[in-house]
Amino acid sequence: MRQSFKLAPAAAALLAALLLAACAGAPPAPPEPPTPPAAWTAPPGAGASDASNAAWAPLLAPGLQELLAQSLAANTDIRRAVLTARNAALQARATGLRVTPSVGLSYEANRPLGSQATVNVDGVLVPAGPAAQWTHSYGASLGASFELDLWNRLAQLDAQQAALTEAARSDVAAARLVIADKVAEDFWTLAANERFAALAAAKLKLAEETLPLVSARVREGKLQPIEIDKAAAVVKSARQQLAGYEATAAKTRVDLAKLLDQAPPGPAVAAAALPDALPGWKPDAPGAVLERRPDVHGARLRVDAALAGARAQRAARYPQLTFSGGLATGGESIGNWFAQPLLSLASNLTVPLIDWRRLDLEDAQRRNDLETSALNLRDAVFGALGEVEGLLADQQRIAAEQSAAAQQLAQTRDAERIANLQLEVGTIARADALQARTATLDAELNLESARLDALLNRLALLRALCVEVPAGRAPA
Repeated sequence: MRQSFKLAPAAAALLAALLLAACAGAPPAPPEPPTPPAAWTAPPGAGASDASNAAWAPLLAPGLQELLAQSLAANTDIRRAVLTARNAALQARATGLRVTPSVGLSYEANRPLGSQATVNVDGVLVPAGPAAQWTHSYGASLGASFELDLWNRLAQLDAQQAALTEAARSDVAAARLVIADKVAEDFWTLAANERFAALAAAKLKLAEETLPLVSARVREGKLQPIEIDKAAAVVKSARQQLAGYEATAAKTRVDLAKLLDQAPPGPAVAAAALPDALPGWKPDAPGAVLERRPDVHGARLRVDAALAGARAQRAARYPQLTFSGGLATGGESIGNWFAQPLLSLASNLTVPLIDWRRLDLEDAQRRNDLETSALNLRDAVFGALGEVEGLLADQQRIAAEQSAAAQQLAQTRDAERIANLQLEVGTIARADALQARTATLDAELNLESARLDALLNRLALLRALCVEVPAGRAPA
């Protein structure tokens, strides 16, 4: 059976005006992302290689590989990021559901209230009919509704959730990079502090051995009394230095335990010697690095999500067409439910623009979200570029410090050799030879500290440039 209806002229004019007003505003345009530079400011250095093997080769000690594997599996920050990504994926699936089914059961019981009607029979009021009784009815319904995506609004909402889901996955990758970097830093800090503590203990032993010798020479009149105070201050400084290295090692071990989701004091770290020098390494171009950076990728996806949300909000001004269907039945008893079932089909056309003030406010909010996400993307891009540039500049400074420390160590060792020769021929006292040995230990500490700084700088660069562990050398 076909039915036709005719829209009143006034209603048609009103609907046309609403549609024209809805089309008046243009959808937001995507923001322009910042353009990265063509190359890094800091030069890569002579003989630099662009292979990731050259970057990772001196860093993957066997003990570090095991700790990396444990941290990537057990770290709570990574697991939390994974759960957030799962929630985003579930939300995207929920948003993509188009058909809304419904099932209902109903029961009603009714009874009239108030006094019962009476009649006068020979001057006596008697009930006009039987007493009011309860009536019962039962019902069941099954229905579903579906909105037709006329203006691509629902598709934009799907795109928004998909972008947010992918951004959450980028957060997982960023967390893995950060945790791996922290674990490697703690590992090499512990390894370096073992060497630092050994050198500091040797210095303390020499200082304690030097103090009585200086006191004896003061009593002999060969030195001024102030030299005793200086020697005692050296002993105190050596003890404080040793205690500082031991405290740093203990705190680093606790931090490592937290990264591995373990209780303090933390795991035992296998001994590993710091590499004497790191091979030259040429990082990729800024554009390639930004493509790999998960934080930049996530910020870009959040711009896409905000843009899709703004477009969906703009499309919400247009009329929305919804179809629904249902099957219902009922009666005074459950037994006659199937006697007269009722099938219903309906369509509903709504014009949301009638609430234009609320729509304007929501549209302004979505545009603000888009501008905020665009600013966050710029901050992520420029922050990534600035981080790499700063680390490359530090790399040059650390290399100069390491070269100076190596020269100082060579000079102090030569001075110690000369002092030992003079001690053998009796031209200097043993206290002077011990001081020469202490100077050599100080130079060794400076060189080991420069080596640690260079190694930590390389690890930070690997994280900032998103250089993965080479195949075959990855943690088990």
